[in-house]
Amino acid sequence: MKFKSILLLALSLLLIVALPVLAQGETNSIAFNGVSFQFPPALASSVNVSQHAGDPVDLQAPGGPQAPYTEFLLYNDTPAPESIFDAGGIRVYRIADFASYPDYQHGADVVSSMVGGQADLTPYMAANTADSSNALPFLPIVPSNQIIRARAHYVGNDSFSGVAYITAFRQDVSPFVNNEFIYTVQGVSADGSLYVSAIFPLSTSLFPDTIPADFDMDTFVAGIDQYINDSTATLNAGLPTDFTPTLDMIDSVIASLVLTPVTSAGPLAPDQATPSLEPTTVADPTFGGLAGVWTLTSWGDPSTATLPVEGSTVTVAFGPDGISGSGGCNNYRGNFQYDNGILVIEPLVSTMMACEQAITEQETAYLSALQSANGYQLVDGNLIVYYEGGVLNFSPAATEAG
Repeated sequence: MKFKSILLLALSLLLIVALPVLAQGETNSIAFNGVSFQFPPALASSVNVSQHAGDPVDLQAPGGPQAPYTEFLLYNDTPAPESIFDAGGIRVYRIADFASYPDYQHGADVVSSMVGGQADLTPYMAANTADSSNALPFLPIVPSNQIIRARAHYVGNDSFSGVAYITAFRQDVSPFVNNEFIYTVQGVSADGSLYVSAIFPLSTSLFPDTIPADFDMDTFVAGIDQYINDSTATLNAGLPTDFTPTLDMIDSVIASLVLTPVTSAGPLAPDQATPSLEPTTVADPTFGGLAGVWTLTSWGDPSTATLPVEGSTVTVAFGPDGISGSGGCNNYRGNFQYDNGILVIEPLVSTMMACEQAITEQETAYLSALQSANGYQLVDGNLIVYYEGGVLNFSPAATEAG
């Protein structure tokens, strides 16, 4: 049985793992610690999830100290790029963590105010190279000037609201080339507890590959504001397919994003949700009491528990070969780690049979909950698995899971 060590490094990387995705027809799905979304295979074939504890608040560095965040890095070619600005992806922050990072708190406040009042975004797209007062919010803090803003509009769903736009950051003055733009979404969750920053580097056929050889810097600088306004108009008039990746492709990711507030449903505190564990061994044949096959009896909010769909059987089994079971329709498997009531389920893979809609929806919710598990407890011979948003209640099963 293969296990991955989860390393806890003070003030740095907490967790990084390459997650296989659950195929859903023409889209891939990912869920981790209350964050889930879908993305087309044409956009990325792999995703790395990493948790960063944040910089010391007094760190002197370009852009200032970085606040804690969870990052979903989407990419195709291996090895994975080192930066989200090289590949694309989504960062999620807990706004409660911003109390010690005033620049981040300011960004969250501005976004909340903008989406709450649906402020007119047109003035933000006007060139103002002499003043950054009309810059749109962007996290993480970048030690460069936000030189352009185009295609600004509001996005969101029942889970979050935000502002989407195309931008570029510069420390110098020169014409744009085709591969230096960023499509971003900056938003807040519906309950105001989470901040989301989606960052996707773009290339576009609307701008040249290189700066012309006969470029005249003096003439360019004299007309810089007009150049920015003209470039904004060009970006605004472009088709979604004038960009790579296409804007429709990125928009589909944003539309599917679901943010669930990180809560503590069980005995673990939120800061323990990503514990430091040693690799599991088989020295304990009971696996801390988890060993065996269990059948789901209820799930969700403990005060309003949801029963499994009638006629469906959802199971989980823990053993020396890992974790396995049935989601009610498809079989799944993966690895797990445990330690004194802490439980971490490593990324699961499953079969892809089609089933009745109600069972399929239950299975999707169950697998998402199971993969965000952070603790467990044995009570009167039954198993309670705690996850971000509720509990999974199991009773012993008489037969092996598939």
